[in-house]
Amino acid sequence: MAREHASGTVMSGDLDHRDTQALKVSRAAQGSDSESIDSLEQVFFSEHTHSWKASHRNPALVQSSGSSCGGASIDSIRKVGPYVVGKTLGTGRSSVVKQARHCKSHEVVAIKMMKLCNYNPEEIRAQQSLDHENILKVLGVLRDDEFVFVVLEYASGGDLFNFLVTRTDLKEEEARRLFRQLIDAVDHCHSRMIVHRDLKADNILLDDAANIKIADFGFAAEFRPGELLTKSCGSPTYAAPELLYKGCRYQGPQVDIWSSGVVLFVLLTMSLPFDHPTLRDLHKVIKQGDYTVPDHVSQEGKDLIRRMLTVDPNQRISIAEVRQHKWLASGMDEPLQKGVVPKMNLYIPMMPEVKGPQAGVHSFGNELTELETDGSESPMVSGQIANDALLDPSIIPVH
Repeated sequence: MAREHASGTVMSGDLDHRDTQALKVSRAAQGSDSESIDSLEQVFFSEHTHSWKASHRNPALVQSSGSSCGGASIDSIRKVGPYVVGKTLGTGRSSVVKQARHCKSHEVVAIKMMKLCNYNPEEIRAQQSLDHENILKVLGVLRDDEFVFVVLEYASGGDLFNFLVTRTDLKEEEARRLFRQLIDAVDHCHSRMIVHRDLKADNILLDDAANIKIADFGFAAEFRPGELLTKSCGSPTYAAPELLYKGCRYQGPQVDIWSSGVVLFVLLTMSLPFDHPTLRDLHKVIKQGDYTVPDHVSQEGKDLIRRMLTVDPNQRISIAEVRQHKWLASGMDEPLQKGVVPKMNLYIPMMPEVKGPQAGVHSFGNELTELETDGSESPMVSGQIANDALLDPSIIPVH
């Protein structure tokens, strides 16, 4: 089943088959990815379009191409509040992401549309608590009695996966700039006591100046120092070894460091460090830390990869040490952000938190991935078990 994000790139919610393929593909294979943005008509709405009643559909908030808004499907919706809806960017099991344009400011955004019963406010609460230029912004949430519309910053550059597969190589200086942005954003998440748990090339978007935007917080969790998380979740080829054991208990930030190390490997080699057609063998090489860095990677780059992909989480490099590493520090004179990053100044009142049976259901229609384990027991990790369901109540622990 597919899962989508604001760039329109469709991602796998089961095993990510793109993770188990070579990263190098021809530019011609991208097909419709290079299509131009659809032309959007400009429609002006009155000020009352932000208000609605839960008891019936507000025709001013949602307008569809049919004769009756009350029977509208997501695919037929063409106007949402002050936005004119354009082409579909991505489709998931229970949600659709569409491009839209603000009728007055002409700002282009992405709107994730879903049935109210599929709305998980916890994912948005996590993302909203973060304020960093390299994290995708939630601009607001609109709703009526049937649909929820999450308005997101639009990342016109697609995701990092497609950015890389259209290139034969990436200069180390450019890889360092992108990785500095990633580490800066991950450090911000951790400073707000949020761990992402699904960092991968597919969930790292790019703006029109090729600056990264971390997206998809469906697996995010709050953590406290000394407390352990227990959910085995994420994408198999980016998963830290400690996630692959039955009854796993782990420090949240360390799994983000491992996944970031996999991203660094991808940036420097255009390939994945761990890849195997069967899960059993994939888990084996991850647990053993069995990978090879190509000779063309600098010694400093190899050392940082080695320290981030250390199997023992207690010996793995910390985020502060990553920032101080010689390979990353050598680029401190290089500009962190490339080009002019547009500021999103739109204000949309946030919807009240959904309560009752609709709350915490299915995380925006994204089919959440639980990592299969081989049944072996997790190495002992000291610490108190945290309430790991706080930001992701729909994931069931692996037993």
